[in-house]
Amino acid sequence: MDDDLRKLVDVEDFLIKEEPSAASQPAAAGSSRRFLGMTPPQRFIIAVMIFVLTFILGSFVLITSGKVVLPL
Repeated sequence: MDDDLRKLVDVEDFLIKEEPSAASQPAAAGSSRRFLGMTPPQRFIIAVMIFVLTFILGSFVLITSGKVVLPL
């Protein structure tokens, strides 16, 4: 059974082929570092949105637990 399986599998498909590393390639003109494909202004907007969501959810938890009372 093992011999039949070995015949079916092409060994070349599982060999790791070396790709040229990014260090060996020259940097393109005007390229910048990107994190998750986003530019720095986009990352800033995401960070601000996460901060606002944390503030809103934290306030909601404090109000619902009775630790903070809204002056009405």
